[in-house]
Amino acid sequence: NPSRQSAREIVAFARALAKADAHSVHTYFLSYSWHDCSSADCVELFLRRFGRAVFRDEDRVKLGTRLPDQLQAAIQEVDTFLALWSKNYGSSRWCPDELNFALDSQANVGRPSRTVLIGLDGTSPPLRATSLLRVNGEGRDLLDLGLRKLMEQEPE
Repeated sequence: NPSRQSAREIVAFARALAKADAHSVHTYFLSYSWHDCSSADCVELFLRRFGRAVFRDEDRVKLGTRLPDQLQAAIQEVDTFLALWSKNYGSSRWCPDELNFALDSQANVGRPSRTVLIGLDGTSPPLRATSLLRVNGEGRDLLDLGLRKLMEQEPE
């Protein structure tokens, strides 16, 4: 049951946030196109290996509806919103909405603390995102190096 699975993931993320809050662990929301799942897997594994809490939506969002409330809530709870930017991300129905929500939320309520683009294929981001912190993720070595730098620069 997809709804039950979503509920389990939200509870698990809430627990991770509570645990992270108690231990001052930095939290991440991972936004990506389903076509870039393998890159998302690498990013998630890397961050978790270093003890970071990661929220990643594993269920497909229904077409024709707005960004689900649980995703909006998760985006507003994390420290860093990571967008795995690619041609697939830019042409996705949902990914740009997640990015825009993160940018609006950051401007209006200060959460997430930062929004970062990880470029997977050299595709230019939208004008609104050109001033964001960017990481070159074109290849595993560059991605690992960029993630290490992001962790070193995590806001207090």
